Amino acid sequence: MGAAWLDRSAINSANPAAASFLHRTTFQSGIGVHGLKLTEGSASGEGWFGGISEAEFVLKQRSGRGAFQFGIRPLSGSGYAITEQFEQEGVGDVAISYIGSGGLSEAHLGWSYRFDGQRWHAFEAAAGQPADSLRIVAHGTSFGAQLQQVFGDLAQTRSVDIIDPAYLDMQVKRSALHRGVGLKFGFIHERLIGAVYDVDRKLRASTLLRIGATASPAFGLSVDETTEWSTTQELSGIVAQIDSVHLESGVVETEFPLTWSIGVHLERNTAEGRRIEIGMEMGVADWTQSNPDLLDPGVAFTEASHQAIGLSYTPRRLKDSETLLDRSTYRVGLRNAAGYLTFDGNRALTKILSVGATAPMMGSRSGSQFHFGIEIGQRAIDGNAGALIEDLLTFRFGVSLSPFFKNIWLVPRRYD
Repeated sequence: MGAAWLDRSAINSANPAAASFLHRTTFQSGIGVHGLKLTEGSASGEGWFGGISEAEFVLKQRSGRGAFQFGIRPLSGSGYAITEQFEQEGVGDVAISYIGSGGLSEAHLGWSYRFDGQRWHAFEAAAGQPADSLRIVAHGTSFGAQLQQVFGDLAQTRSVDIIDPAYLDMQVKRSALHRGVGLKFGFIHERLIGAVYDVDRKLRASTLLRIGATASPAFGLSVDETTEWSTTQELSGIVAQIDSVHLESGVVETEFPLTWSIGVHLERNTAEGRRIEIGMEMGVADWTQSNPDLLDPGVAFTEASHQAIGLSYTPRRLKDSETLLDRSTYRVGLRNAAGYLTFDGNRALTKILSVGATAPMMGSRSGSQFHFGIEIGQRAIDGNAGALIEDLLTFRFGVSLSPFFKNIWLVPRRYD
């Protein structure tokens, strides 16, 4: 979730407008460890892989309303090695293997700016006493834009290995180099819809409502494709290429789709120091205009969509907490997504449950945080009970680091 969800000490990389709500300059990065189990009928296989989930920088003055953001994050990944073995009459044992690797990434840089709105909050006065009022920030609206560079390489190898050395084997290698440049726009509006003050006119409790949206217009994506058919033979355990039968190369022009999302986020801060948050989001990406020549027979592009809901709870404010458990933030979320591809007319549907926690770094004076999360999910083809099923398990670890600057010239010396 990222269309409207805000944390003033952590970077929201999904919405370009969120950077201007941060307290100060922040660096954020993390890693993800993914477990995948594939099941088709009675056969199954599983594996683990991992990598960096993001590397984000936001440059912002503590009291400023503008922010400059740049970073890189993965969009998709491919990694598999599947082997099918059977016996062919007149030939003997045959093994067909499918190997894939690579993925797409996004590098971006952008700017966001926040406009604050103020109003006078009047306090009730006793009879005969002059009325009192306080000037407060009642709402803020941020706009942001990013320039995005999408790039990456996908490699696929399909091999037919006949165990009998009297036969030559066949191997097909395909490489697809992607590149494209686009724009992304974001908007977030935050409004104070409830506030409670103490006798000293200090804020004790508040309720905030946020509405956000993102949009990325469709942009061109160039794919440099190379496909090579060759005959091979295994010699002393090493697959050697005997001859190149055919080689094809060319550039396929396609389109990265129009993508948009919209969300709402409600935050309640109680007088006892608790913080309770709930958010909802939906989004759509229209892939129907993309070039179908990139796909295999029986596979087609369609409209992708997702819906998500999330809850967050913080037991105590940082200054009022006594233990790490009290000052940490706990989150849970549910996401349903329909994929951008159809397989013989049926779409892949994904359901993911995520839980996580954020803990402030001990001794940090700038709001730096540790993040930890677990995702459990399943992806299956809608309407096809016998199709491939993917069971997903992901562990995520991350940090948000903010520097703390102190003017040493204004700090009195402890010893003369």
